[in-house]
This record gives sequence, structure tokens and C-alpha cells, in this order.
Amino acid sequence: MRFEPLLEVKDLTVHFRSEEGLVEAVRGVSFNVGRNEILGLVGESGSGKSQTLLAIMGLIDSPNAVLSGSIRFEGQELMGLPRRALDRIRGKKIGMIFQDPMTSLTPVHTIGAQIVETLRAHEQIGRKAAKDRAVELIDAVGIPAPRSVADRYPHQLSGGMRQRAVIAMAMSCNPALLLADEPTTALDVTVQAQILDLIGKLREDFGSSVILVTHDLGVVAETADKVNVMYAGRIVEEGPKEAVFLQPRHPYSWGLFGSIPPFDGPRPARLSAIPGAPPKLSALPKGCSFRPRCPHAHDACLQEPPLAGPVGHRSACVLPDAAIEELAPRQEGAA
Repeated sequence: MRFEPLLEVKDLTVHFRSEEGLVEAVRGVSFNVGRNEILGLVGESGSGKSQTLLAIMGLIDSPNAVLSGSIRFEGQELMGLPRRALDRIRGKKIGMIFQDPMTSLTPVHTIGAQIVETLRAHEQIGRKAAKDRAVELIDAVGIPAPRSVADRYPHQLSGGMRQRAVIAMAMSCNPALLLADEPTTALDVTVQAQILDLIGKLREDFGSSVILVTHDLGVVAETADKVNVMYAGRIVEEGPKEAVFLQPRHPYSWGLFGSIPPFDGPRPARLSAIPGAPPKLSALPKGCSFRPRCPHAHDACLQEPPLAGPVGHRSACVLPDAAIEELAPRQEGAA
């Protein structure tokens, strides 16, 4: 019997028509998320991480957007699914924590009313029971005086409290899949730990899976089972967390790990940085998109490489295994 993942994304592309030409935001992205699994998506801003999540949620509705590929959730194809059918899945089976809580909360309704609306849209629950459940959720994400906060409007809360309210809303129906787009960005370290514990508890108690988008490699090291590294709309490395952290195979991954302080050993006088800047998505370089910034680029990089390598840990790089073994940094103790 073939194992069927909870979420299966195949050859997903998201392009936007613009005055500068076709913007290739997501290019042929494929990955699976198993049940009770946490996948970390990492990469610089503009690498396509958030657009991938929005495509999964069916929230890219721009007339200038061109989407193709396949997104299957619990065996059901989501691409091209009518909005009414999508609405029965979004919020109930798939929850999302958006990156900017101020734009994802309705300013004219209280925090409690917005959580109640989500609960009543997907659950057979009365208004009073939904209000009590909303207060419980607000309390669960560590907001003081939850009953009072339930009656406040988004502008009356701090940025961190708004983010926690968004997390409470996303977790309200105990979704099978939680899409978390930078869920801890606006939070201090203590609250960040609480939120990560909550995400872990969602998996432990309800078997939920999570796709976690973050710039914080420490968060990925703490929570993820698998890691996909994205650059210029593509996945350039994928594998189990331990393999990607301890033996990264792509020069872009080497640059990311080189830009964070070491976990042990002597402290360097200066952290290394990846030279240059990510390419414009409307004018990608020929071949490997990382080629202009890569210190190991050569003629073979003028052809875009496919994901290849050992089973379960692949990278989009033409460097031979012997060169990768010699050049790759080691993140001892990182995972």
C-alpha cells in the first residue's frame, strides 16, 4: 500500500505579469509533508516562501497571477477548486499564521469576535460556547487578561499581542495542517519559546503537521523534522534537518549557515556574509540563479541544475560529491 502524505505539492509555479515582464515568484517547487511532521522553509526575503504558502491556501487571486502544478491535501486536488469548497478546508483543516498580524486582522471587529467567527464557520457551536473557547485560546497563547483582550480591537494591542491573537485564530479548529509564515518574528525570546511550544503541542495533541517559514535557523533547528532551502523561487536543497544542518550540500546553504554565530568553539571576529543580493525575479540569471553570488561558480553552472544527490538529501548544484565533501562547512552541534 503506497504511503500518501498529508500534503503533496508537485511542480508548483507562481508567475506574475508586470510592467517589467514575467515575475517568477515560485518555480517548479515540489515537496511532501507527512502526517505529524514539521517542514521548515528557509531562505532570504523574496525567495518564494510566502508565495508558496499563499498558493497552498488558494489566496493568490490577482488577475495577473499565473499558477500551475498540483497541490493535493488529504488526496484532494486544491488547484482549481471552487471557492466554496476551499472555504470548507481553509480555517478548518488548514490554518495559517500570517506574517503581518495588522493586515490579517479586521480592524473594525474585536479579537474575540474574529475568533468566534472562525469557530462558528466550521464548528457546530453556540455563540456563548464559541466566546468562551475564544477566551481559552487567547489565554493559551500567553496573552494576559484574556477575557478583556477578547473585547479589544487590533489597534489596541501591541504587535506581539496581535501576532499571538492571529496564532490563536489559526489554531482554533485544531487544523490538520498549520501554515506558519514567520510566526515568531515580532515576539521576544520568551514569548517565542511559548509559541514554538504551542505549535509542538498542536502536533503532539492532535497529530497536526506544520510548514514553518522563518529566517531564524535556530527556530528550524529546534522544531523542524525536514528542511527545504529556497532561493529565487526554487528549492535548492532539501533533506532531514540533521543532514541539512550537519552536512549542507548547496553553496547557498553554506552562506546561510556561515552568517550565524557558531554554536560552540571560538567566536569569529566577523561573521561571513553572502556577497551581492538576490536576483530580480523578473530578470533571473542564466543557469543557476545563485551563480553570480557563488564563489565556486564555473561554466557548468550556466545550465540550471536539477535537485540531485543522496536519497532523501538533494541539492541543486553541479559540484561533484567529492568537492561538496571538501568545501562544505560543518555545523557541529547545530541539530
